[in-house]
Amino acid sequence: MPAYDIRAPQPDELRPLQTMLSACNIPSEAVTSTNLRDYLIVREGFDEKIIACIGMERHGTLGVVKHLAVAMNAVAEDWVTQLLSMMEDRARTEGIKQLFVMSKATAGYFEGRGYHRLDRVQYPELLRCQPRFADAAPDEICMTKVVPEDHRIDYDRPFPRMDGARPVFQIPRGWKPPADE
Repeated sequence: MPAYDIRAPQPDELRPLQTMLSACNIPSEAVTSTNLRDYLIVREGFDEKIIACIGMERHGTLGVVKHLAVAMNAVAEDWVTQLLSMMEDRARTEGIKQLFVMSKATAGYFEGRGYHRLDRVQYPELLRCQPRFADAAPDEICMTKVVPEDHRIDYDRPFPRMDGARPVFQIPRGWKPPADE
């Protein structure tokens, strides 16, 4: 089973990220060296090929989830759910209060993750003037989710391992070994 690496892309990974998005029929020209830090990528195996990604555009305390993509050969790994969860956690830690996503075919998936549909007139003014929302096709659905502030990581829950091994337990933040007496 291949090993996986989930992390923010490095500057030299811009072109491979754009190539992966293009292979998934997602316009890649919006990914630039200036917004590369707004993405998470999944690299697979020894050749470290990018197989999945997600991005988040920031507008004050609002975030727009974008470029959620998984290569066809990696769909079975359920990277969509893992990456969306990681980006929601990242949004929470960075002070984002509400997330938005534009979707055509995957609205049902996002509804299952706690997002709800919005009429176009309900878009926040800050987002209505952004090209992604202003130029949205009539069949695209805008969805939103309030990011809860009180989310706490359950440190007693096993942390899933991507290599198929048994789960490992997370160590609570601030934990120190007992002092020898």
